[in-house]
Amino acid sequence: MSAERVRPGKVRDRGVSRGTSVADLVALAQEAAFDSRLWPEFLLRLSGRIGGEAPAVFLATYPEDRTVFSFSSGIDPKWARAYDTHYIAFDLRRPKIQSLAEGVSFRGDRLVPDSELLRSTFYNEFLKPQGFFQIAGCVPWKRDGHLAVLRLLRSRKDPRFGSEELRILRTLAPHVGYALRVALLRDEQSLSGALSVVEALRTPAFLLGPGGKALGWNPAAEKLLAAGRPVRIGHGGILLPADPRGCDAFAKLLSDALGRGGTTPVAGTMTLEDGRSWPFDVLVVPVPDGVFVREDRRPAALVFVSDPSRKIRIAPRRLARHLGVTLAEAAVVSDLVAGLSLEVSARRQGISPHTARTHLKRALQKTESKRQVDLVRRVLASPALFSVLEEAED
Repeated sequence: MSAERVRPGKVRDRGVSRGTSVADLVALAQEAAFDSRLWPEFLLRLSGRIGGEAPAVFLATYPEDRTVFSFSSGIDPKWARAYDTHYIAFDLRRPKIQSLAEGVSFRGDRLVPDSELLRSTFYNEFLKPQGFFQIAGCVPWKRDGHLAVLRLLRSRKDPRFGSEELRILRTLAPHVGYALRVALLRDEQSLSGALSVVEALRTPAFLLGPGGKALGWNPAAEKLLAAGRPVRIGHGGILLPADPRGCDAFAKLLSDALGRGGTTPVAGTMTLEDGRSWPFDVLVVPVPDGVFVREDRRPAALVFVSDPSRKIRIAPRRLARHLGVTLAEAAVVSDLVAGLSLEVSARRQGISPHTARTHLKRALQKTESKRQVDLVRRVLASPALFSVLEEAED
């Protein structure tokens, strides 16, 4: 919970936001409980209604003080990093805010005397360069191991926050607290649903967050972790190759799938050696963005690891509907995905190798795939199909 993440400059349109009523703000906070993308608008309108700068809402664990998430308007990342890495220890008002009860509003000079703040490192090195001095806010939620703070800032030259503005903050506090509790519950339910899908898969699968942290995995993946190959859970819960030689390529694969650096997320594959068996094939697939309040809990990628001791196949009927191919063509594709050769697939289907090649050629044409590997990759990059994985017959 960063109580003082700010940047200089105006962050609102007073002409629009001044007309926002308290009832409008309450309604917007309640809507934000179900759509986190509305928090910036809520903060913008709150800033205009009360008359403050750099509005923000923060949620942290309490008393551990680990940030869960934050929403803000007009935050300069440079100052945010400076606060988190250095100035947080010099914030005189932070512990005072943390000691407040749920539902109360506060004003900076009632927490720490102005004369004391003016002499502080926090003011002279952090607040003053940004043009800020005053703070007002409320504590919307302080229970169940969480502490939330809603706050706005003003310069030293601006009028002090008055009783009416503090009353508005107190009025909003329970509604913002409710919205945050509902949002966290929705996050956990959404994540639980995603993990349920992963756990139902028979192929080893890991669900990763935006930073590469493993949010969960299924029993098949648990067996790989127990065996210590070909992946492991590293420091901070990050999924890593067991063999350090594969770390760079794996990191690049994850970076591409997570869309780091502003790039479009793309699926990718690689092989991982363990020196004891056939190589493991690894597929990383982006997960479409969801509306999550806690960014660290948002599923961002699925990692599938093919165990060379097991084979999988997807029900041909389901595959036919997904790819838009015939059932006969899908049966051949299903065998190829299971790792069988075209010749073995022909014997399994009771057809000639020539007919099997014809089925494959038509499937390639219908799916606009240039090569067999492109077709297999397209199938494996469709997580919806993995709910129907079966053990392949020998």
